Amino acid sequence: MRTLSLSLILALAACLLAAPAHAFPDFQKVYFKEYAGSDADPQLAKDIKKAKCFNCHQGKSKKHHNPFGQHLVGKLGKADRKDTDKILAVLTEVMALPSDPTHEGSPTYAELMAENKLPGGTLEDCKKPPAEE
Repeated sequence: MRTLSLSLILALAACLLAAPAHAFPDFQKVYFKEYAGSDADPQLAKDIKKAKCFNCHQGKSKKHHNPFGQHLVGKLGKADRKDTDKILAVLTEVMALPSDPTHEGSPTYAELMAENKLPGGTLEDCKKPPAEE
């Protein structure tokens, strides 16, 4: 009985301390290499790596995306996981889009990153659940 209780407590602790799963680690690897690689600004690279899934996702569910990630939905899928060229092409296309299409003259995602800002918003904002969650 004591062993069972200890096992349950350890299993619960492991679940609570586990990091969120990456929706598609292959996409993240390409994104990190391109935008947080050796050519990137050191502070931006650090922020990108710290944000992990929150570069594209918002809240705890991988089904929710921040504004940057919403542009990737439908353009990349499970079949594209190993297609580095397509992933880079889609990322380049999305980086050229305005960060807020409702406001004329809003900076593109690439311009935000040139200012050392994460494309999906601040890490704190991306960790918050979306309004419809």
